[in-house]
Amino acid sequence: MIPLVSVICPTHDRSRAIVPTLRSVLTQRVADLELVVVLDGCTDDTGRWASEAIDGDPRARLVRTPRAHGHPAGPRNVGLAEARGHLVAYIDHDDVWAPDHLGNLVAVLEDQDVGAAAAGFRYVDRAGAVTATSSPENLVWHPEIQVLAPLFEPSRVLHRRDLVDRVGGWRQGFGLEDWDLWLRMADAGADFRAHADATVALLDDSGTRRHRTARPLR
Repeated sequence: MIPLVSVICPTHDRSRAIVPTLRSVLTQRVADLELVVVLDGCTDDTGRWASEAIDGDPRARLVRTPRAHGHPAGPRNVGLAEARGHLVAYIDHDDVWAPDHLGNLVAVLEDQDVGAAAAGFRYVDRAGAVTATSSPENLVWHPEIQVLAPLFEPSRVLHRRDLVDRVGGWRQGFGLEDWDLWLRMADAGADFRAHADATVALLDDSGTRRHRTARPLR
């Protein structure tokens, strides 16, 4: 049976810290989903912890790549090749969803003119303290605004499957591959909408790729 939503989670050597991420997917109020966890050349015990997190849930499966891609675009494309859902969502291995995250975005995509939806967010440090929260002003997507700065981390986005197939999937590069994909989707005519509720907790830490990526496009 084809699920409504495919959720793709790429991971590399995350160990037991991946457990809350995966459990936040499997406890969504939208139950009609599949979870594809791409173990990208993991050399530690991430696979064991991921297996424990999914705990035999038939909606979830692990996919192993023989070597690490060194970039999340590769394992996301591996996940897309495995995904069967009509809609596709992503969650990075250090982020967590609130239970109504997918439900909010699925409701946005009930408008057939909308190609992709993004959720509000909270930045949370390793101690669990909130360091920033989204506002309606930084959820605006517009053909002219979108080129000013990166918008919508992957963990916040749900899109129609055919849309990513049309634009050619994720591309590797120096970074900002999410911004690149959303721009190509917009160029293909996709309408982005946002849901203001902050249903995604994004890890705010200097060691994450979010802080290490240079932004030469600016």
